[in-house]
Order: sequence, then structure tokens, then C-alpha cells
Amino acid sequence: MERLDALDPLPPDTDRQVVAGVRQARAWAAFIAGKFDDARRLADEAIEGYVGNDPAYQRALATRAALWSGDRSSAAAGIARLGGPGQWGRATEATLATMDAGLIALDGGDAHGRYLEARSAWEALDLPLQLALCLMDEHRLASDATSTTELMVPLNALGADGLMTLAGADGSALRIRSDPPQPARSRRPSGDTARPTGGGRRPPRATGRPAPPG
Repeated sequence: MERLDALDPLPPDTDRQVVAGVRQARAWAAFIAGKFDDARRLADEAIEGYVGNDPAYQRALATRAALWSGDRSSAAAGIARLGGPGQWGRATEATLATMDAGLIALDGGDAHGRYLEARSAWEALDLPLQLALCLMDEHRLASDATSTTELMVPLNALGADGLMTLAGADGSALRIRSDPPQPARSRRPSGDTARPTGGGRRPPRATGRPAPPG
């Protein structure tokens, strides 16, 4: 981030493509820092300034950040743009499978089959970084996620320190959906709320009147 900060403020006549590249870099930095709303916003800004072919990488990052932040509407809109007219190719199909699986998982559905499809596609393309990101998506979003060991292997192989920091040493930092909610703790009874029975019954309160002889 220090190198990016050193570029600010960019000169007014900076090429739009350069500006888009800086915003994309900032978007990734925000994502790795766990600031997913900022990552989506910056990736969207990079899309707006992009010149040339469709900015699929920027769209994928914006969509991923929306999924990770739980913003379903933005994620669904991103997926629709990723699969819009003119979008084709094996990498596009793998990206769509990855993001579609994330949306299914976000909705609480069974995304296992779709994630298997996405992982197979990235493996066939021999793109280890995209495969690692797919595994991270699954580990964060799906209830039946990939094992922690399987997740950490490609991250270690890539030497992706930033992604490993985001994942945590054992991948536990990514988990937001798979752990079952803790049972609600009942409120402790107070006053006369609870009436113990048997040997645990409390003696009646003193009323100020003498107890009857017995």
C-alpha cells in the first residue's frame, strides 16, 4: 500500500487505463485487508475507467467482494454482467461457475456440485491462483466447504502471503457460515420467576408474622 499511496494524487492528465490499474490494485489491497465493501467499490471504479476489452478481472473481483460481504444484490448483478453478451471462453465459464456457486451458498443452498465444477475447470486451465481463490470462496461461503488442508496447500505453493493472512494460519479466519449457531442461553431466573422442586425448593419468604406452632 505504501507504493500505491506514494502515487497519490495522480496527475489530472493520467491515462485512464493507468488510473483503472491503480484502483484495481487498491481493490485487491482492500480485499486482502478484509475490507470487502471497499474492495467492491474500488473494483467498480476500476471497471468504469477501463479501456479496451471487457474488464472481466475487475468484474470478478467486484463480484467476489460482494459475495464475501454478503451483498446478494450486488453479487447477482455482477454475475449477470460476467455472463452477458460477448462473454465467452473457458476462463469465463470457470469464473461464472465459481461465482454462481458462491451465490447458491450465500442463499443457503447446496453449492457442492457447482464448486466441484468450478474447481475442475480451473485445474484443467492450470491456473493455480484462480483455483486457490475458488477454494477460498468455498471455504468462506459454503456449509460443506473444502478441508482446511486442501485450502492451504495451493496458498503455500503460491507463496501468497496476503491471501494466507486473510485465510488465517489454519483457514479458520474465513469461516462465516459453516459453524452452527450457538444455542441461545436461557435467562437466569430472578425473584419468583422459577420455582425449584423437590429437595432444591427454597423456603418461603419471611412475612413478618410468626410461624404457626408445629
